[in-house]
Amino acid sequence: MTTLLEAVTAAVHGDERKMVREDARQVIVTARECLDGGGGLYASSHVAALEAVIANLVPTCTDRARQCSLTMTVVAHARALIDGTHVSHSYPARRRLRLLLRSAHQLLVISQTKPRRRLRWIRRHTSLPLASAGDRPLGPGDARPAPPSLGARRGWLGPRSSTAIFADPAVFEPVRTWPDIGPMWVQPPTALTVRFRPAGVESMPLAVVSYHLNYASSGNRAVESEWLTTWADKKWTTLDGQTFTTPALLGGDSNSFPTRGTPNDPPLPTLSKIEDRPHRLHRSYIGPDGRRQMDTRPDEILRTAGLKDVARYWATAPGGNPAAVARTVHGCVTHGPDARVDRIYATTDLLPAVRGVEVIEVPLTKSDHNIVRLDLDGDVLTDILTGPISAKLSAA
Repeated sequence: MTTLLEAVTAAVHGDERKMVREDARQVIVTARECLDGGGGLYASSHVAALEAVIANLVPTCTDRARQCSLTMTVVAHARALIDGTHVSHSYPARRRLRLLLRSAHQLLVISQTKPRRRLRWIRRHTSLPLASAGDRPLGPGDARPAPPSLGARRGWLGPRSSTAIFADPAVFEPVRTWPDIGPMWVQPPTALTVRFRPAGVESMPLAVVSYHLNYASSGNRAVESEWLTTWADKKWTTLDGQTFTTPALLGGDSNSFPTRGTPNDPPLPTLSKIEDRPHRLHRSYIGPDGRRQMDTRPDEILRTAGLKDVARYWATAPGGNPAAVARTVHGCVTHGPDARVDRIYATTDLLPAVRGVEVIEVPLTKSDHNIVRLDLDGDVLTDILTGPISAKLSAA
């Protein structure tokens, strides 16, 4: 409850917490300019200013820390930085300034974030679907509003690509586009690095890729798949110089088959029973024994690189659903039986966030492909994207 004295003070001087945050912003900006400009001689004066900022922000953030274990870690670390118990008190001024700057920035974000309960609701009611779009390719970094049926979402379509990424920019913040996606592509993928806003500005971003592998050439598909694996090895450097490998999520039409071994997965077609002779060629390759066999190489390549087929994962996970590996294309006389050519792959660090994989049947009058839907738990995703940074922070 606001007291009369606090009300009068706010009326005369403005909201105290707002003033503290504004002061913190100015000090942070000035300190960052000092670091960027190499002003080592003045680092000690900025150290004192940032210590004062942290001391002012800690009380506000302490109230919020009770709602989030990650926030508790950040606040405890900030206290240690200013109460003399942290080892950085013996650091040179410039090195200590870098630590204080990061801590002050984290506290500033915490002091102005929404309540945890509301964030939890946002996280559990958002998703990042991958969808196809046949419109003209956009230039690097361009964005086009999605159709009205997608509400607040926006679409990104890479150069010469035919597969787009749609996301709500209020939930997923694009931090990088990837116009240079390597050679050999007939239909290049659309790739973005995005930040999950509910996880905070200091969280790791993740790479998302929407792809369409070559229709006619198994050799080209293998090369394209190898290029796809590069998004499982993208690095991200934080403000204080720490480098992490970002999680990745890739989805699209693989125009090939998953390797055998998962119950309920549609069986591989028999090559001789595919009546369309060109299609036999398109979906097969010559094996080591000189005979043609059905093409599973893209799946093998992606899995060798550490990416996991989320449908296969969910079909065999405790509490999962075997129907996750249902067909994504219908069988026909010319192209053979039902198959699961549309797949979503994720780096292993994202698997704990998986809460469901579902294949949604689409009438053939609308599309010859079904929809693969992946559901992620927003709270777990936040922990994944902030966990490595928090662990390094605690060890500092």
